[in-house]
Amino acid sequence: MRSFSLLMGQAVWAACQAGVIFFLSSRQDGIFLVGALTFALAIFSPLCLLGSLNTRNLVAIGRGKTTSLLRDVCIRAVVVLVAMLVATVVLFLTEKFNQFTFLTLLLLVLRGADQLSDVSAGYYQKHNNIMRLVFSYCGRGLIPLTVLVIAYGLSSSLAIGIGFSAVVVVIFVVWFDIYVPLRILPREAKVEEKESLEKNGISNAVKLFPFLDSLHANSLRLAVGAIFSAEIVGIFGVIQTAFAPVQIFVSALAQSNLKKLADLSDSSGSKFKSLLNNLSVISFLPVVAFGLFWMIVDAPLIAGIFPFLNSSEVKQVGMSFTLSMLLFGPAGFYAQAVLIRRNDKTYGISPVAGLAFFCVFAIGSKAGVLSADLFVMCLCFLLSNALRMLMCYAAISRGSK
Repeated sequence: MRSFSLLMGQAVWAACQAGVIFFLSSRQDGIFLVGALTFALAIFSPLCLLGSLNTRNLVAIGRGKTTSLLRDVCIRAVVVLVAMLVATVVLFLTEKFNQFTFLTLLLLVLRGADQLSDVSAGYYQKHNNIMRLVFSYCGRGLIPLTVLVIAYGLSSSLAIGIGFSAVVVVIFVVWFDIYVPLRILPREAKVEEKESLEKNGISNAVKLFPFLDSLHANSLRLAVGAIFSAEIVGIFGVIQTAFAPVQIFVSALAQSNLKKLADLSDSSGSKFKSLLNNLSVISFLPVVAFGLFWMIVDAPLIAGIFPFLNSSEVKQVGMSFTLSMLLFGPAGFYAQAVLIRRNDKTYGISPVAGLAFFCVFAIGSKAGVLSADLFVMCLCFLLSNALRMLMCYAAISRGSK
């Protein structure tokens, strides 16, 4: 029941995030703003994960190094501000996006609020207060979307709408995810001293994996933002947002089978690999369905949803994006399996190998040496995920002998 409630909370948050993107893209020139946000997030998100060092998960399992939620939040706040500054400077220096720098900065505040809540989420999970985490997801999803729509309706200004939305969601996070846990739920705001002094034995590869994985995932957004027009980047951001339900499904599939995979890893190698392969196939199917949708969807329907966009371009970007994500689920499951088998070296190196493979193509495309076609670029990203998956598969196979 708790897992289902958490899934619903995540679904509400993702749906509202999509609502914000769809609302922006349906405004005049809104697709260019979405493109600017997409490009900025490709810089902002990995930097936040680098600074967090997997704090949420380490605290959730009782192996955090600090004894204060306030200290963790302050550290994360500094990380978020630095990430916002870097993303804003890069955006300002990028000619096709610099006119949207201020609005994008306001939108990054919304994502920064999520980063602060992420710290508290670890404490919620550690103390089994899942419903508070669910309410946090719902609040951070519903509040900014509602305020944005109402404020824009009253003012007809995106700056005012996004500004009010950013202020209100920050107030909600400071109150609900910081002030209340510190003052009303003091036991849930701390890690016991004996736990904070424990040697966690977790390698740097494990701590840095979320950053490296995000860097690889966002390398496609960075490449698209650097090479293609602002409109194509914006459409790419819309398609990526529409992909959120598939990501939530795969994440839920992973969370619900994590313990079973761990148990089978200790008892039977063949059963472990069989379940792993089955989960990978299941995670592959919704991505295929997502791609089929963009193949068969009618142009008038796209035009009705996005009146300012080119319907044929939306279809083409949708199919190209799907190609890039075909192995999104399997690559994640095999990485999870490698972590379960405690092969930290492969776990940490695999995203670096995928990133290096894709960067060679992206740099060559930018220099004009290789094709800069979006479809080809997405195909190359697919191959980089295939490389990651094969590395993990080989490590699992060696460990099963």
